[in-house]
Amino acid sequence: MQFRVSEDGRLEDDTAKRTIATVRDELPWLDGTAVDTYIALSKAYWSLWSMFSASCAEFDISIPRFNLLWVLYQDRNDPRSMTEIGQFLNVSTANVTKLIASLETDGWAMRVPQESDRRVVYGQLTPAGEKRFREMMPAIFRKMQNLSDGINADEKLLLNHLLTKLRLGHVADYGRATEQATPRRKSRSK
Repeated sequence: MQFRVSEDGRLEDDTAKRTIATVRDELPWLDGTAVDTYIALSKAYWSLWSMFSASCAEFDISIPRFNLLWVLYQDRNDPRSMTEIGQFLNVSTANVTKLIASLETDGWAMRVPQESDRRVVYGQLTPAGEKRFREMMPAIFRKMQNLSDGINADEKLLLNHLLTKLRLGHVADYGRATEQATPRRKSRSK
């Protein structure tokens, strides 16, 4: 059996525990709880991705295309630039451009240059894209909601808090590492 309940009532993954134990022999300094957390997050991520990907496939779209449709839908009255969309989705502008192009092929989105600066391009839903997103919303969001059916409301709040805290810690670490790696320019005296 892969799962068990610990003495203090927590669910545990025996496979992860065995994996950590084998590595710990070679790395005695290893924080087994941190590695166990990584394994749990990784397995949960891939499980959720697989299930949600199947839900999106019912509408003949991928998760990245769904995410872009969602951003374009929520910003339909105040479009974002391709760069802003990329930052929001945590992907490159080139990736956003490719995704928008694929939605353009389906007639669901379009690129609109800013009038005052033609270098700035906005992503925007077409009326057909907005209609398509509205049609898929109830089913997709129901599936999204069902993905957390195994935990109660308080656990959902706690999980959201912990995942956000973890993400913020990584953002702070990345910022510090970037700051340390960036050479400082000497100021010139006049």
